[in-house]
Amino acid sequence: PLVVFTPSGKRGRFPVGTPVLTAARQLGVDLDSVCGGGAHNAVLMQALRDELPKVNVNNTVELGLAPDWVEACAFAWLGMQTLNHQSGNLPAVTGATKSTILGAIYSSSVAS
Repeated sequence: PLVVFTPSGKRGRFPVGTPVLTAARQLGVDLDSVCGGGAHNAVLMQALRDELPKVNVNNTVELGLAPDWVEACAFAWLGMQTLNHQSGNLPAVTGATKSTILGAIYSSSVAS
């Protein structure tokens, strides 16, 4: 599959199962912010620091966003884009042929 790193936009195709760190190294991308459950894994974080001694590996708290909130914030942003009739993708990053509104809003016929 296609792997795209943002904000650099560096991209490449890698076999399924290729570790993110391997893809990043091959594309010359420095990884420094970890999010999700892995950010709470002390062994994983230390392994990343050991593998990347020249990089200050931290979690996204350093960027002002709790690691467990990154995915929720991303989906909230996508929902906001849809509600505002704005594109939710970046063709230069995703490889899509055009910008498009992602998702749909459906009204309920049943009052809640």
